[in-house]
Amino acid sequence: MRFPRRISRISRFRTKPLAVALLAGISGWSVAQDAAPPESKEAAKPAESPAVVSEWTEADTRLANHYFRLLEANPEYGNVLDLLWGLYEKRGQTELLLSYIQQATTQQGTVVARTLYGHLLRKNEQLDEAREIYSAILEAEPDNLPALRGAAEISDQQKRTAKALALYNRLVEKTPIGTEDGVAFRLRQAAMLKESEQLDEAAKVWNDLLAAWPGNVALRSEIVSLLIESGRTEDAVAALSGLANSTDPETRLNGLNSLARLHEFVGDFDRASETIRQAMALLHFQHHEFESLFERLVRLHERFDKLPEMESSLEAAASQPNPSEQAVFLMAQFYRLTASPQKEETWAERLAELVPTNPDYQLQLVDIRMRNDHYAEAAETLDRLIAAQTEAPLSLTLLRSRVALNLEGREAAEAIVDGFLKQWPQLETSALQSVLAFAREHYLDGLVERLLGGERGKLLAGGESESAPVELARFFRERGRTRQAEQTLKDYVAEAEGSSVLKAARLAEVAAAFRELDLTDAALGSIEEAISLAPDNLDLRTVRAE
Repeated sequence: MRFPRRISRISRFRTKPLAVALLAGISGWSVAQDAAPPESKEAAKPAESPAVVSEWTEADTRLANHYFRLLEANPEYGNVLDLLWGLYEKRGQTELLLSYIQQATTQQGTVVARTLYGHLLRKNEQLDEAREIYSAILEAEPDNLPALRGAAEISDQQKRTAKALALYNRLVEKTPIGTEDGVAFRLRQAAMLKESEQLDEAAKVWNDLLAAWPGNVALRSEIVSLLIESGRTEDAVAALSGLANSTDPETRLNGLNSLARLHEFVGDFDRASETIRQAMALLHFQHHEFESLFERLVRLHERFDKLPEMESSLEAAASQPNPSEQAVFLMAQFYRLTASPQKEETWAERLAELVPTNPDYQLQLVDIRMRNDHYAEAAETLDRLIAAQTEAPLSLTLLRSRVALNLEGREAAEAIVDGFLKQWPQLETSALQSVLAFAREHYLDGLVERLLGGERGKLLAGGESESAPVELARFFRERGRTRQAEQTLKDYVAEAEGSSVLKAARLAEVAAAFRELDLTDAALGSIEEAISLAPDNLDLRTVRAE
């Protein structure tokens, strides 16, 4: 690379030796005074010099040359210019960069150099000077797009709306609508037309964009929002209708969904209702999106006081001699959404009878009956479900126990779980833990005691037999049954009466448990007894000291 000893050319102009030296890393501004740019009409606003100025490296040199070459090929105001500016800004040399490019424009006067100088003045927030540079370029080359865009953006930034709009009009004429820049220019053009209350012209621009980009969903959504904000509802409807008529099912569903929301927003009941129904027709009635659409349909009828009409229509379909599963399902859903629990239960029961092989409908019926305090009926349904199972129906059994708890009391609830445990003695530990958690949650204390106090307690306590009584003691303490907690731990120690070593170990364990349960005196007594059995055990003495 020739840079920094000899800066690369930009549009056939060479750098001054002084600028070359500075670009190579000389940071003192005094040597650059003869290369400084002339005073501008408004004060320059150079970036503040950083506290520590980085030195130029070979990598920086290569980067600078690379950026210059890219800008020579395409002198646009964008990322490359930002990178070049940042490279000099890190070294506090943005003024030098401006001076260097300004001198290059006076020496050679190429359009690329002048355009780049205008861009750099914009970066330095010298907008008036930059605008003058762009204007001079446009006088010589009216079709110069970088200068035209720069002038338009500065006029827009300075709130010179009429001038900015005129410049954007020229940009639109010279930029194809099928390009990203073409979209950006037209969106800004339409926004300024809207601000100046030229809504027809703005709507035409938006509609032209929609026609040119039919598959761009994000752009369509943005334009639809702009049309609605501008009061152009029919144009927005037309924009979404294109998607709603698509042959692609997903695109059509999204289009219908958005179109329905638009009709809902403007309060058009008939159109909204019809569009929602069209969207529902694309889905299975048990699909989650169908459920969402159906709820919107119910709320729409509720908003316009038309629930009786919808109820009559749904009931007519569900009351046929041989109704479809969907018709009965929607009838039950309608009453759920309109908070009619008794009618919901009636139709949920009919649905369960219509499709007896679907356990989900049976469980939904159980849930509704429990919410309606119809526990006896819920118990009957659950008993039939449980009897039909070929594997351990844990979740159904626990649900049946909940029903019994509300219907008959704790003893009945515990009896149901006990019967299940007797029928399925080889349950996995995870299943036993679920049973234990259920018993704790619903205060089935007898069941908890039997689980923790029996052989299953070893599994529930982690597989170590000595931990089961400790877990049971914790449970008693939680329930405020402190004496039983103490007695459980004492009985656990007494079982090791024949072995002083085992008894000492258990005394140490229950001492820790007593301490955890905030039974300090019992903990102290246990550890002292353990020390008496194993006086050489330093660990026990350490625990005693603690």
